[in-house]
Amino acid sequence: MTDENNFESKQFIDALAQMRELELVRLLDIVETLAQDFRQNPIRDGESVAAAAAAQEFLIIWNNEVKRVLTMKHMKETAKSGR
Repeated sequence: MTDENNFESKQFIDALAQMRELELVRLLDIVETLAQDFRQNPIRDGESVAAAAAAQEFLIIWNNEVKRVLTMKHMKETAKSGR
C-alpha cells in the first residue's frame, strides 16, 4: 500500500469512528449488500480479475471495520449505562 492509500485509509477509519450508530448500521447494510453482489457476480463486463479481487478485498476490509466501530460504540454505551 502506498503512503497516499495509507493516509486515505486512516481518514476513512477516523470518519467511521465519528459516525453515529444508526449511520453505521445503514452503511453496514449497504456494504453487506455489495459484498453479496460481488460473491454472486465477481467479475463485471470489461473488468479484470485483479480489479474484481481488489474491490472484493476492499469490501471485506470496509465491512470488518464498520463492524469493529459498531462493536466499540456498543461497548462504550454499555459501560456508560453500567450494564
